[in-house]
Amino acid sequence: WFKEEQFPLRAGYLKTTDTIAPWFHGILTSKKAEELLNKTVSGSFLIRVSEKIKGYVLSYRSVEGCKHFLIDASSDSYSFLGVDQLQHATLADLVDYHK
Repeated sequence: WFKEEQFPLRAGYLKTTDTIAPWFHGILTSKKAEELLNKTVSGSFLIRVSEKIKGYVLSYRSVEGCKHFLIDASSDSYSFLGVDQLQHATLADLVDYHK
């Protein structure tokens, strides 16, 4: 679904360039995401294509360890899964808003 639906929308790209965002890691397992994040400082994050839903996962390194948050991309917007979550036009907008 990523190649057909999201790639044409430039999901994973920086907003104003043709450069893939440094936080976007494409298809990556949660275990591999944790391995990468464990080599970084607390507060680091990456976004990867979800293995479970039509969407993405924000993998975040906190002081306590890695946490994973689902991002819904099933409609024409991006939002964290949950009740009354703010909708963003692009994946980059979601990242910029929550930085």
